[in-house]
Amino acid sequence: MNGKRLLILAAVLAALALSAASALGAGLGQSDPGFGSGGSVVVPGDIRLLGSAVQADGKLVVVGEAGTQAKSVKIFVGRYTVAGNPDPSFHGGSPYLGPPGTTAHGVAIQPDGGIVVVGTATDSTGSARDGILVLRLNTRGNPDSSFSGDGYAAALTDQSGEGLSVAVQPDGKIVAAGAATLGISSDGFPRVAVARFNPNGSPDNGFGQGGTTVLSLGKFSYANAIALQKDGRIVVAGSQRNDLQTTQVLVARLTTGGGLDPSFASGGLFLAQYGFGASFSAVYGVALDSQNRIDLGGTAVTSNLGGTALAIRLTPGGDPDGSFGAGGALYIPASRDPDQFTQSPLPGARSLALAGNDLILAGNYDDFGLRRAAIWAVGPGGTLDGSFGTGGGTIFIQPGNSQFDSVAVSNIGTIFASGIDNPSFMAPPAGLIAGVEGFPVPLRVKVLVRRKISLRVALRRGIPLSVACNRACVLSGQLKALGKVVARARGRLTGPGTKRLKLRFTRAGKRKLVCRGRRRACRRTVVSRLILSVRGGRAVRPVRQTRTIRLKR
Repeated sequence: MNGKRLLILAAVLAALALSAASALGAGLGQSDPGFGSGGSVVVPGDIRLLGSAVQADGKLVVVGEAGTQAKSVKIFVGRYTVAGNPDPSFHGGSPYLGPPGTTAHGVAIQPDGGIVVVGTATDSTGSARDGILVLRLNTRGNPDSSFSGDGYAAALTDQSGEGLSVAVQPDGKIVAAGAATLGISSDGFPRVAVARFNPNGSPDNGFGQGGTTVLSLGKFSYANAIALQKDGRIVVAGSQRNDLQTTQVLVARLTTGGGLDPSFASGGLFLAQYGFGASFSAVYGVALDSQNRIDLGGTAVTSNLGGTALAIRLTPGGDPDGSFGAGGALYIPASRDPDQFTQSPLPGARSLALAGNDLILAGNYDDFGLRRAAIWAVGPGGTLDGSFGTGGGTIFIQPGNSQFDSVAVSNIGTIFASGIDNPSFMAPPAGLIAGVEGFPVPLRVKVLVRRKISLRVALRRGIPLSVACNRACVLSGQLKALGKVVARARGRLTGPGTKRLKLRFTRAGKRKLVCRGRRRACRRTVVSRLILSVRGGRAVRPVRQTRTIRLKR
């Protein structure tokens, strides 16, 4: 973060040590100097960023709310380039703002690039929840008229619905989760609620009752996060406070029809208190690994450590995974003084994402009453990854308070954390986005080129080839024939995609291939060799590929 100090968090077992470091480091867990100003972007204007997702092209979409008074709060959606600049192709280079009385908590990206946002509408007074709200924007950042006519759809508007998380199924259906009351006979307390919409925005009548389900999983139960299994079952995670005093971790799995899955945990529900010696633990992030294990990130208050970032792993069947941490959980100290820390929000993790074999947790660390935005990396065995930051985590020191509420990882490994920057008690909050050096994803390259081509056509038109990269890359190709380089090609991709190139013959190359009585040059077929070198940026091993091309006379 430009001009500001950056501290690195080191946690070994239950001990925590802080040490100063440069904000422009190039190692894992350090600020990405190529993002924004010194690794961060501040979005001014009374903005709170609560959710994020990365597109296939590496651009970052952030959502939240703009404004202070409840009736004037509006959905905020912004898109940023890989360099941290507002994307000029999104809504004219400006964020999209929803109607008054709306707020956004989560976002998902469709395969076609459509942006699906989940949030909440309020009633006419702006003080009460009035429905799970889903908004779909097209790739240009405008409401998608093919979705419910105006881009907006709502559910449970008569049951104080509140949308907190969203996911998109492979068939295009949208699953939104959060909380709602039970209806007319309700006691007024929120319960886990899930709604599913068809791709056109209409309720999916094959899910729950008329497209929604409100589950009786205890009073004050919330689905803060959602993940979809490959078989279509739905995992929701959050918290429950049934006795109105103690908050505990809640994880439930639903069938494709919206009912509890009896094969998961106890009748479809996992409940556990991780706040030992205290009465609070909650989950705010969930992800499924390649083995369908359920990874969770959240917060727990313990008597000996105070506020902690909590990482949990469950087996696919819903039991604590004993191979992870201690009994399936890891507690990361998140408060400098275990006896004194802020209560809202509690220190710990507010989001989770997978990065290679690691779990990335993002949230806040309590520094004697000041909130500091923080990121931690947890290895596959349930211990802090010492290669990340210093000892497994990074704390960002800002004037005043700051926190991360969301984390997302790009397809090349860059970590983006977003949240809130409160520089002073007198100033309005601003949105905060940090780019962090993550675990590099190997460069993958695919080359398509004809293996046989007419020499006469090639000399006149060049040799076309297509190169696909999984990340931004720089391409350099040479064609060698008769012991010499006879043609060259260069190109660049600014993100994942495919580049069409042409090998253009040099003058010397053309002369080399002219048949003037030289035996090798006059052969019916000249065997040439394409050598393609591809570079993918810092800390990424370059790729070299070769292809044989037969030039036929």
